[in-house]
Amino acid sequence: MSAIGMSVRRSWRIVRQMLQLTYENLGFVMMLSALWFMIAWSPLIVLSFLPGLRDNVVAQIGALVLSLLVPFGPATAAVVSLTFDLTHQEPVELRDFFPRARQHLWPSLGLMATNVIVGVILAIDLWFAFVVPNQNIRLFAWVWIYLALLWVAMVQLHFPLLVRQEDTNWITIWKTSAIMTIGNIGFSLLALVATLLLWTLNIGLVAGTVLFMGGTTGLLHNLYLSELIRYGRQQAAKRSTAPARSAGSPDSEG
Repeated sequence: MSAIGMSVRRSWRIVRQMLQLTYENLGFVMMLSALWFMIAWSPLIVLSFLPGLRDNVVAQIGALVLSLLVPFGPATAAVVSLTFDLTHQEPVELRDFFPRARQHLWPSLGLMATNVIVGVILAIDLWFAFVVPNQNIRLFAWVWIYLALLWVAMVQLHFPLLVRQEDTNWITIWKTSAIMTIGNIGFSLLALVATLLLWTLNIGLVAGTVLFMGGTTGLLHNLYLSELIRYGRQQAAKRSTAPARSAGSPDSEG
């Protein structure tokens, strides 16, 4: 099977598993997603109830940045941790949300801070490259597009790695996610497409943003990392047995 065909097959496998787990745990996924939405975006939700500020662009940007820097990280880490247990058929309860958020509090805050900084830098560079009327500068736009795409693909692994790795330092997480993404670039891009389609569907349904986005994304990204690990171990096993087969073959004798 070609590399593209294999990537498509692996992507469909994790999407199918995500849909199956969502169906089997529908009530929990809905409640978990709703709780994640209320906690992760709490500054924006509070702002929406303030008539004097909710239409203010500066206030909206401030609430968005505050959401990403403070509640989003711990809330997302809690969701990813609980959905990781779901992928292993382990019992989970909604009351575990806040203990899991506290468990990953500081690493998740640091991870989100670095992501926000990188996102802002890339956004400014892309804006600068396309707005400035200089052909030499615009040539670099493709470099920034590639880096932005690579970063977004890497972000899918950040919280699953945060939850599973013993070393939760953000540098280690960034390094590991970069190696895994670049080493499986086709599969990583297809997983990103699946994520974007999932978000588009949830946002399109409106209620899906509240009731499904957090839980289904947590399941998908956990399954994505598990598939990368499974495939990596499979390839390592093939490489380790290849010399033994070669040594034992008739052509190697004499």
